[in-house]
Amino acid sequence: MTVLTWFFHELPDGWLVRVGSPKGHRIVDKNIKLFDEVTTEDICAFREFERKRSEAFRYHEDWGDLRYLLELEMEHPMWEEESEKCLACGICNLVCPTCRCYEVQDIVNLDGVTGYRERRWDSCQFRSHGLVAGGHNFRPTKKDRFMNRYLCKNSYNQKLGLSFCVGCGRCTAFCPAGISFVRNLRVILGLEERTCPGKIVEEIPKRGFAYAKNIRGEDV
Repeated sequence: MTVLTWFFHELPDGWLVRVGSPKGHRIVDKNIKLFDEVTTEDICAFREFERKRSEAFRYHEDWGDLRYLLELEMEHPMWEEESEKCLACGICNLVCPTCRCYEVQDIVNLDGVTGYRERRWDSCQFRSHGLVAGGHNFRPTKKDRFMNRYLCKNSYNQKLGLSFCVGCGRCTAFCPAGISFVRNLRVILGLEERTCPGKIVEEIPKRGFAYAKNIRGEDV
């Protein structure tokens, strides 16, 4: 488990150092001459900084159940509308700090006999990413790939106990088509519009839910 040693909070004339571990305190004790006492002005400046930081976050919703709603709302008209705008350029993957898609390529040397295999960054928005042997593609349409990214970014990371999306907003800021990742999530949550989904069909994946025809659990 990683322990915070120091955290630097920016002040107008320096830094407020927050110490978070015994190791951090030992470093401060050995270099005490490098530090000044915290003043009332420092506290006021820190409080003002925290206020501005809090106001910078426009949304304060609870996203805990989002991944379940994404699976249940795979027929929402938003997917069709927004995927039509998408250029499938992959820039959202390039700027995302948690995207991890890759492809494996065999590179043949000039002698035609030797070569090497390497792993390269790839984008799940490219048609080639879902292409497998025999010319089959498990995400053949742009809409399929568009939806997959939302499901992937908001899926549960069991090791960290968090979703893969860190909320940085880079995908929205750099999208040349002007697609807002956050707004689309708010649509699914019902925060942008309050409408009920249409008739449910068999396309909904059965990953996070149990399906049965009756209370005895038959035909699950």
